[in-house]
Amino acid sequence: MMDWGVCYSPFVDSFKNIIVDYDIYFTDKESLKYELKRKSIKEWFEYFSSFSDFRRRELTKQRYNECYNSRNLNKRLDYLIQNYSSILVVRVDFGYRHKVPLEQVVSDFERFKKNLTYTQYGREKLLFVWALEQGESKGFHYHIAILFDGSSRYGAYKIASDLGEIWKKVTQGNGIYFNCHDRAYLAEFERRGKTGIGMIYCNFKPHADNMKATLGYLTQPDKGQHLRVKTSPKMRTFGMSQL
Repeated sequence: MMDWGVCYSPFVDSFKNIIVDYDIYFTDKESLKYELKRKSIKEWFEYFSSFSDFRRRELTKQRYNECYNSRNLNKRLDYLIQNYSSILVVRVDFGYRHKVPLEQVVSDFERFKKNLTYTQYGREKLLFVWALEQGESKGFHYHIAILFDGSSRYGAYKIASDLGEIWKKVTQGNGIYFNCHDRAYLAEFERRGKTGIGMIYCNFKPHADNMKATLGYLTQPDKGQHLRVKTSPKMRTFGMSQL
């Protein structure tokens, strides 16, 4: 069912245009196929070509914004590396047991951030980074990273679990989380020397590089999990706290 009150990605929006421009109504997949077959492939090609430039500009703008976020994140991480001897990087992913509307996803996360400010973690954090994605099987989900001064904070697994419990509370039990500090999950990264979370010693360059690579994933333009729908054109899917 198409929701006319939200903003879709350029490719999905193209399909939305078909419904409007050709006044197509359908109730199931077969009726849609029937409507689409009423025009030739050439006619549909000409139709899509008529607004392909606009879609291309939209995708270019999206890539620019993600690269801009990546540069800003790297600058902030470089600042922390230069000013702290060690950094505790806590990573956790948030999702849902059952699908919920995007408006609810955004509202839940706003409540999570508000609740976080009242905790010791919210008061002590050096940097808070988040990214909202939409996967084919996972649906809407958040990637979260919170950085602390490693000289005064430790126990990344417990902190990630505490953050996950806050998420479950604000979602009234429908929220689920994955603790990225699970030993089995980290084992392969450790074997390859690519662990970029947990306690990072800034003077040891491999540690610092791994941290930057791991957190850079949150802004990576080619993850293939862009949102197919937004509540508005200006809706944010990535954010960082101020240093």
